[in-house]
Amino acid sequence: MSSLWVVLIDVSGSMDEGFSGVTSSDPLAERGRWRTKLEAAKDLLLKQVATSRVQDVAVFSFADEVNRIFHGARSDFAMAETTIRALVTDGKTNLARGLTAVFEDRGFESYKALSVLILSDGLSNVGDPVAAAELLIEKYPYCRIDTILIDESDQGRRIAEDVSINGSVRPALSIIDLDKALDSARASSLRQELAGFALRRLDLQSELALLADIGSPTLLSITTPVELTTESLRNDIVPTLEGLESLQRAASEVSGTPYQAIISSISQDSPISISLTGLKEAVELALDWVIPWRRKNAEILSTLKLRQQEIENEKASIQNRQLRVSLVDSEINLAKQMLETLDRHHLMSDRHRQRLLQQFVTGIDQMSKTSIEFKALDPKSGDDNRLTIH
Repeated sequence: MSSLWVVLIDVSGSMDEGFSGVTSSDPLAERGRWRTKLEAAKDLLLKQVATSRVQDVAVFSFADEVNRIFHGARSDFAMAETTIRALVTDGKTNLARGLTAVFEDRGFESYKALSVLILSDGLSNVGDPVAAAELLIEKYPYCRIDTILIDESDQGRRIAEDVSINGSVRPALSIIDLDKALDSARASSLRQELAGFALRRLDLQSELALLADIGSPTLLSITTPVELTTESLRNDIVPTLEGLESLQRAASEVSGTPYQAIISSISQDSPISISLTGLKEAVELALDWVIPWRRKNAEILSTLKLRQQEIENEKASIQNRQLRVSLVDSEINLAKQMLETLDRHHLMSDRHRQRLLQQFVTGIDQMSKTSIEFKALDPKSGDDNRLTIH
């Protein structure tokens, strides 16, 4: 199934109060048609669901007890409006029980992505909501918990920040602010879901690799601040991928395995992520050798890049030519070290090694055209770690 948006509505006694402490100069502040915080939350929730594009929705009310009001397709949500409009306040704020109800609901386990939005003044005074939130994230690693604080207070802010794991806390200090905060929280939730697709893809590719005996997948996460544009594709992403492909061709030949590299996807979501298959050794070589070498020679690379036009027009000074020769020598030495690492026992002929040496130099030179850096996600650990060649 697709994604599920779960909304927890606080119906405790404090939600029957009006807005307080508003210092906004907006003439509509505290003059909306809502008498209480609960009325505002209910009205805005109904409007938001009606105009959203989510497929499935679930709504719980919580105070001393928790009640699931609705779970189903958004197109059927209208049947829950009467129940939501009829909600009344009573009891204490047991946010922990509300989060636990989401955790225990077996009907949610088939969804690929889960987002939770808490509508509350944050004044939880029963149970341990932080522990409940942590259990929920443990069960759904890609889950996001957002909180909209209605009529923010210091105590409510502290609790909301603790339970909003992977998400954000957005205050609503006026009727107008409440509407904006709800839209903003939902937008943040959608961004988190989009970012989680790359991780989900990695999990599926890892399972496929085991079943079909194909190359191990790798997810690159770009750590350099860069947006995905035609210019960054041309100047940064493409040279990086071309360099990795060249390194992998050589590494595959050294190990005697077929070259089966595939670039599965490039994601625009921040940070930019690139899904690869069959390039594990190349990524390791880049992280262990090429990127450290590129950092060390950053000044030379930058100077040559600035003077590239002169070099291409054969008007380069002796100093520029010397820099270029020095860099080429450095690339060759780095390629020799990489080849020595992969062929420690010198099982290949000198002629074969010389050809592979040139292949490594090509990959290094391609990656020298950009300063973009990345980290690789290890599908086995689920953490951002450098991959290790065995």
